[in-house]
Amino acid sequence: MGAYAYPIDSDKIETNGVVTYDRAVTSAEYRKIRKRTLSTGVYTGMNVIADSGMTVIVNAGAVEIEGACRNFDTSTTLAVQSADSHYQRIDTVVARLNLNHSVRNINLYVKTGTPATTPVAPELTRTSSVYEIGLANILIPVSSTSISQERITDTRLDTNRCGLVHALNDFDSSDLYNQITADMTSFKTTEQANFNTWFAGIQETLDGDTAGHLLNLIKAIPLQMHPVGELYTTLNANFNPQTAWGGTWELIEEGQVLLSAGDTYTVGNSYGSNTHQITISEMPRHKHSVNIGVALSMGTDQGLVSGHAPSAVDNVTRDTTNVGESTPMSLMQKSIAVYIWKRTA
Repeated sequence: MGAYAYPIDSDKIETNGVVTYDRAVTSAEYRKIRKRTLSTGVYTGMNVIADSGMTVIVNAGAVEIEGACRNFDTSTTLAVQSADSHYQRIDTVVARLNLNHSVRNINLYVKTGTPATTPVAPELTRTSSVYEIGLANILIPVSSTSISQERITDTRLDTNRCGLVHALNDFDSSDLYNQITADMTSFKTTEQANFNTWFAGIQETLDGDTAGHLLNLIKAIPLQMHPVGELYTTLNANFNPQTAWGGTWELIEEGQVLLSAGDTYTVGNSYGSNTHQITISEMPRHKHSVNIGVALSMGTDQGLVSGHAPSAVDNVTRDTTNVGESTPMSLMQKSIAVYIWKRTA
């Protein structure tokens, strides 16, 4: 099949009743494609947990083995062989690809180890027809009748026995490496001298104090941006430019706002107040109307003042009732309060 690209539809050929296809692809060819792009191992799940007695559970998941894949949609319970009465052993839970015609599947098994004073996990079978990956090792103590979780060692991340499925790339970078090496050799022979001259020149600048000097220059940038007399505003009550940047700073008195300076308002001076008590001269010119009842009959006490008998024409002066509390009026415009710092040195 090396002469064709695949998968591509093949043509049906019928000769004397015999049907063939010019580009038929077997499962083995398809597995070759997958083996070139995907590693053998576990996709998801497949962790082994202890169950009751001498059984374990392999949780649901998926595996990729030598180009073949199987999803285990539900958990699988596996029986573990009884413990030896004289020696402990290590068993391995495996996912086994069996390409023999009678099986042609990936199944889960417990591979029983050999009892020994110092037991080891059983070797994994890896042939052209049977290929195993180890999901976990189980230590079986002498005469034990159950399996505890601490006796199970997860080996899914062990690339020698299992590993996680990942993309493969067999790109041969030797030509690229040889090209880069040749370029570096050419640079050394033609440009190295110029580079050494340049580097020797900057070494005098980059002496032992350079790092500290550069750090001081960086720290000086905020002060250069805020020379003496500059203001800095912030909403952060914990920020002090003197602590952060250096220099000498003072906090502008609470309640003051900024006013454009000029001929009328001298820069640096303070003006105004937050409240003002209005004076009579500042009040708009106005008057109040007062209605005073005047009796038209002579000789009767019908005026506004007891004991006073008004004449037909009587001018009476009276004060109106006082109103108002004389509370200073607020001059505060709608504002947002900020901290204003002034650099003084």
